[in-house]
Amino acid sequence: SFADMMDVPLSDMTARWDKQPPKILATYLSYLDYQAKTGKWPGEDNASDYADKTKTWLAESKAVGEDYLGDDDKLKHMASLAGAEVSPVCAVLGGVIGNEVIKAISGKAEPANNVLMFDGVDGGCRTFLLKKK
Repeated sequence: SFADMMDVPLSDMTARWDKQPPKILATYLSYLDYQAKTGKWPGEDNASDYADKTKTWLAESKAVGEDYLGDDDKLKHMASLAGAEVSPVCAVLGGVIGNEVIKAISGKAEPANNVLMFDGVDGGCRTFLLKKK
């Protein structure tokens, strides 16, 4: 379940070829962590607070250093992007999900297993398996 995947510690969130958690996943989880701690989503008005809390969260994870997602300026920029909704990204994800459904139904290829994340900044799409070790 989604709750089980989110219970996996950041230090265990690695993909097949990654020794560290993928940055797109760490970014998403930093947004969720900030929202859980403050009751607000990151944005331009609380960018400094988001940067401070994210650095603390990364350091406490013991999976990566506090600068894994970037310096203060990069984290503040990430906070301003947290609530952005870009229509082409929605269209791309819809196409990817449709393709995954076709693969699952037809059995012609292996569908994404567990987690698929699309990075709207660089256009990359990543899949990983999140489960407790």
